[in-house]
Amino acid sequence: MKQFLAKSLWFLLPVLLFFTAIEIYIRNSENTFITKANYFQKNKEQVEVLVLGSSHNQNGVNPKFFRSKTANLSYGSQDIQIDSALFFSNVKQMKNLKKVVFELDYHRLDIENKPDFYRFPWYYLYYGIEVQPVKFVNKISLYSSNVDFFNNIILDQFSSNYKPQVINEFGFVEANYSNDFLGLNYDETKIEATAKERLKSRHKEVSTENFKRNAKRIQAMIAYCKNNNIELYFFSSPLYKTYIENKIPKKDQKVKNYIQKLIVYHKIRYYNFENTSRFKLKDFSNDDHLNAKGAEKYSKLMDSIIHQ
Repeated sequence: MKQFLAKSLWFLLPVLLFFTAIEIYIRNSENTFITKANYFQKNKEQVEVLVLGSSHNQNGVNPKFFRSKTANLSYGSQDIQIDSALFFSNVKQMKNLKKVVFELDYHRLDIENKPDFYRFPWYYLYYGIEVQPVKFVNKISLYSSNVDFFNNIILDQFSSNYKPQVINEFGFVEANYSNDFLGLNYDETKIEATAKERLKSRHKEVSTENFKRNAKRIQAMIAYCKNNNIELYFFSSPLYKTYIENKIPKKDQKVKNYIQKLIVYHKIRYYNFENTSRFKLKDFSNDDHLNAKGAEKYSKLMDSIIHQ
């Protein structure tokens, strides 16, 4: 029996070492999620402005252009339940928090990530929050949360044409990000001609139950901020015209009606930049995301609003 266990251990040891090496490599690779989480944990007590949202705010808000110490915790596919968990699990430790910027975009109220969403373990590992129950293996291994995802990243990083993203201290990607419009040479005719196919399944979710739960989460944040003298600002992000033209009208109107109720009954600060002429074609990387140049404009504009 002892010999069997010893042989099994020797057999398993290289496998364990291999996966440990991958885990260490992933955790020490530069990426926006880990960089912004590390920045936030180091500066939590000094942060004055907290930005929450999905990839719209992740790609559109660069804390470098804010006059106050700012942490942007927005991330791709981040839903309102994660925003809420990040806010309520950290707000009491944020002794200098004065302002919160919340992304209130067309798609967000109907979306709620499923319990097996692979990024939930990331929030557990780097923010200490368990939005949904996390499996034990995922609590100790980032790699195990999505093996295929990380394998593809590693393969990309070792390819000959790989260009690492340029990520600043706040976790904002300033160069070498995905840019669909650049791939189309910012040709307006091509962009419009291919929009319907590109957007055919983009943000088409409609859910009354998700909408109700998300509305309750937002109202809880409004109440907390009012009771604790924290200024809460709601923004709708800049969108290129192709995205606006492909919205679902009933869904769009439902969101607008909800926002109007918040304005009337809760007196919220709301700023809508969905269809503003301030942002041109070359400020976007795709139909609903700003590029780094557009983000500089939006960040400076947002900063001027919350500090006016």
